[in-house]
Amino acid sequence: MSDYSLTARVVQLATTREELAQRMADIAEKRKAFDATIADQMAAIEGTKRRLEAEEAEVRGLALIVAEQTGNKKPAPGVEVVTTKQYDVDEAAAYTWAKASNMCLIPESVDLKAVKKIATVQSLHFVTVSEVPSVRLATDLTKALASVTQEAA
Repeated sequence: MSDYSLTARVVQLATTREELAQRMADIAEKRKAFDATIADQMAAIEGTKRRLEAEEAEVRGLALIVAEQTGNKKPAPGVEVVTTKQYDVDEAAAYTWAKASNMCLIPESVDLKAVKKIATVQSLHFVTVSEVPSVRLATDLTKALASVTQEAA
């Protein structure tokens, strides 16, 4: 593959990037115009959601009060008060117990990010460091191509 065909492909890539950016800008503009047409409905939906949340909280609170006062676990149609268990665990104590009893343990994990950081300054027998080539493309290919075009002129 010659330098010319690579340059041609870079030109095509830049053109395709520009086309995509333009299409996305067109859609964003149309979406903004559409959103403006439904702004009132969206505001109404948000207001309804807030009202719904407040009403649900009020019903839940009243149901708890009525159930506590009457003992009735179904204080209203569609309303049921159930008892669930909630667990608050002291994780440090639980871990000490788990290690001592050899129960409820998951394998201890390795912080790979920290290992890689150490491997940059210290040789670790279990880390292989190699250099691998990679290709990076300029974000603004049009600008990069402009400098090549100016040099060729």
